[in-house]
Amino acid sequence: MRPALRSAIINITDVSVDVDVRLETRSSGLRTALISAITACADQRFQKKARKFLSGLSTDELQYVAEFLGACVLESVGRSGLSRGELAEDIAQFELVRRAPAHGPSDREHKMILLLEYLCRSGLTNWSMAVRAGPT
Repeated sequence: MRPALRSAIINITDVSVDVDVRLETRSSGLRTALISAITACADQRFQKKARKFLSGLSTDELQYVAEFLGACVLESVGRSGLSRGELAEDIAQFELVRRAPAHGPSDREHKMILLLEYLCRSGLTNWSMAVRAGPT
């Protein structure tokens, strides 16, 4: 991945953590920034399809995808060509070590499914992360 894309995802992930209070007033700009940054990470052949998929997600769901991609950038183990099952395992491990408050099991599972679909549909099957044993 290009350094500029890594920076965009990391910055958007950092910004998104403390945006909850001001979300209503900045929601449109935040959504646009998240969609642009996440789309830029997709394989170039799938960017149009990725943007269309991402446009249907809520700001909260977009933040979840950006958080996962940011974690992958920071903790990448450099694997490539992961199967759908391996991606699902990485997403489940990511969810276990996340520091974000849970809104309930169904919300968490829904976001995990959306993330898996996005990764598979956008050619990002090489995104993986080294997962810690627990939150730090």
